[in-house]
Amino acid sequence: MTTDDLPRIEARGVTKIFAGVPALDKVELTLYPGEVVGLLGENGAGKSTLIKVLAGVYIPEHGEIKVRGEKVHFTEPLHALARGIATVHQHSSLANNLTVAQNLILGREPGVSWLPFWIRQKAILAKAREITDQLGIELPLTTLVDDLTVAQKQRVEIVRAAAEADTLIILDEPTAALNPDEVDELFELIGTLKAKGIPVLYVSHRLDEIPRICDRVEVLRDGKNVGGLNHEDSVPAKIIP
Repeated sequence: MTTDDLPRIEARGVTKIFAGVPALDKVELTLYPGEVVGLLGENGAGKSTLIKVLAGVYIPEHGEIKVRGEKVHFTEPLHALARGIATVHQHSSLANNLTVAQNLILGREPGVSWLPFWIRQKAILAKAREITDQLGIELPLTTLVDDLTVAQKQRVEIVRAAAEADTLIILDEPTAALNPDEVDELFELIGTLKAKGIPVLYVSHRLDEIPRICDRVEVLRDGKNVGGLNHEDSVPAKIIP
């Protein structure tokens, strides 16, 4: 068995309790390289809690998380990020007063602080261009983020996530503020991540999107798994009654 045959990430029997009430009750989830898996369920089903467990925001009371077959124990988001798990939220977390290139490598800038500003900026731009070239994705690297559209900001966030994480990228309601053309562009970008072998956990309330982009889905209800569907079965009528 090769490493590509192994699950990239697994959640086994994950339970998270708030005020004595299970928000997650022995939840199971597995993603393989290059998969797009839809995580579906009504409000309160446990989707956000599961995302936060995978991202290291919450520590589960029971169960385990495995990354590439190895059991991990995240106590903060930086631990999850160090193991290649990144989340792109509905609302932008970019620094609006910085350029796209600066945002892509924020906190990981090349060079040292005492170098002249223009030398460091040249190195930053070169590093950012290296990232976009590796992914085959074009971005306006010298543009201030504040001058971008919502869709463009999201594109930058996803590229930044892909540069930091190759275990799992979580997209939380990514189309909530996009028009149809922008949704098409997003799906093209997700296809690029798939081709690179990066699995994507896709959380959305827009059920019509699921057959277009997801290979399969996992459905939660009241904090529990209530079934999964493969792509050929993943039509809205079969997902949530």
